[in-house]
Amino acid sequence: MQTNSKSQNTLAFIVVLLVSCVAFAQEGGIRIKLKAEPSAAPTKDKRVLEAGIRPPKNNNAPPVSLTTGALAVVSESKATIYLQKVGAQTYMDKQEISTTQSQVVFNNLKPGNYRVVAECDGFEDNEKIVAVKAKMVEPVDLRLKLELYNVTVKANVPTGDVKYCLSAGEDPKKYCAETPRFVRIANGKATISGLRAREYLVDIKADDAAYETILAAIDVGKGQTEFPVALKYVLCEQPFSESWVSLTSWEAPTTWKAASRKLTVNGAGWAIPKDDCPRHFADFELTTDVKLLNENGVSFVVRAHDNKNYYLIQLTGAKAAEPLLLRGIAYVNGVAHPLGRAIPLDAFAPNMTGKYFTVVLKAKGNLFEIFINDSQTGDELPLGKLTDPSKHFNLGAVGVAGTAGQQTEIARFIVSPTKR
Repeated sequence: MQTNSKSQNTLAFIVVLLVSCVAFAQEGGIRIKLKAEPSAAPTKDKRVLEAGIRPPKNNNAPPVSLTTGALAVVSESKATIYLQKVGAQTYMDKQEISTTQSQVVFNNLKPGNYRVVAECDGFEDNEKIVAVKAKMVEPVDLRLKLELYNVTVKANVPTGDVKYCLSAGEDPKKYCAETPRFVRIANGKATISGLRAREYLVDIKADDAAYETILAAIDVGKGQTEFPVALKYVLCEQPFSESWVSLTSWEAPTTWKAASRKLTVNGAGWAIPKDDCPRHFADFELTTDVKLLNENGVSFVVRAHDNKNYYLIQLTGAKAAEPLLLRGIAYVNGVAHPLGRAIPLDAFAPNMTGKYFTVVLKAKGNLFEIFINDSQTGDELPLGKLTDPSKHFNLGAVGVAGTAGQQTEIARFIVSPTKR
């Protein structure tokens, strides 16, 4: 019985002691300090990682041993690294740096001197002689410099501009992969510096509008440093006139009709000649007789390349939405660029209403002068001048245009090239 009593007393004492300890801990009386045990010595792979070198994946062999060393070679992505023992005639190994790594490791090399070479398309080769030591991983930096070329574009024109850019896409839909850059042609040559070994697009435009702009592709880095190009001489130097018997020789809307030596413009569209020569006028003088059938206006296309690139010259009639104005617009890739402010024509309304009148349009460089002839005196009356500061087009077709709701008759239509 006494033994049981002592056991019970001891148990009660332990319970009280535990409760007291818990209470003391809750009041912040206990401070616990952890002490880390020293870690095991780093493995060989860990030493390699600590040195900033990652062994290649799927390589179970240790990079070094008591009697061998290793080389960790850093270079460009996709570079091929060649290894050769100094004095040997051939390479003993090669590895390619993947797109997800920046280096390769050559493991278990016997001590001695090794030649390490890095090659990659578009870069200059790089190489080093490196000493391998037992139990050591030797880092080798073989980062490469871009291989750059200077090329010369030789043209059959004395002066002009060359616009160039890296090519993207495949034939026939090649396009620029970067913002184009420009160099000048002087004495028939343009030098482009610092090009990579890639395909480039070059857009060559002569200062002389008599030559057609050419777009070509050049392949840089294959031994060729000179690229001759020949621009086609396309300037139309012969007068052009139309008798309006039919529209078979014109690109024109089907709603427009030619008969009785008159062209009837009916609604929106444009008409330009199909023949090659009249599509390549530079400086010229257009003389044409027109009649505003519904007093809406008359329009002309000038130096047109296609239906998205041309100048539009308009004379609006008394019943147009914006009446009695002379205005010019440069359409570049379908985007309108006004040629300054519209010029009022109110003073010329009597000359343009209810009868035929003659329009004379003179184009020289980036300046367009428009006149009408007084029906009684025959004098040329200047309507105004339009200028394109950007000089978007220096060569192209001369034709007729129409806007929605416009009805106009065109009789005489003569384009005469002028001396430049």
